Amino acid sequence: MLSNKEERRQPAQERSKKRVDAILQAAKSLITEKGSARLKINDIASRAEVTAASIYQYFPNKNAITLALARETFDQTHELLLQGVSSISTEGEVFKTLQDLVESFYQAYLNDHTLVLQHNLIHFHYNYF
Repeated sequence: MLSNKEERRQPAQERSKKRVDAILQAAKSLITEKGSARLKINDIASRAEVTAASIYQYFPNKNAITLALARETFDQTHELLLQGVSSISTEGEVFKTLQDLVESFYQAYLNDHTLVLQHNLIHFHYNYF
């Protein structure tokens, strides 16, 4: 259960959802450019064209932002896996589907360096919390 200090607004309106998406995309691009250790709320705000106060309405800190990015990636990966596995009907298709999935994930990691950080955050979060 979250304390009052940790609870944040969930975006309900389209405008709020776009703001949260802009925050996440800004954080993702900054992580790619600078690395997560140099990620700053004010830099995210500037890149997303919002105020730092707007960020704090939705995220208590920068770790919550990176965890949200990790969850987003996890959800997308989970959906991809479900789609790939649901189409299998023969033993031969199992190997082909696995090969396609591995190649897709490898290419995604090559194209998006923040995925490694997100993977590590998911692993840490689910193993220690």
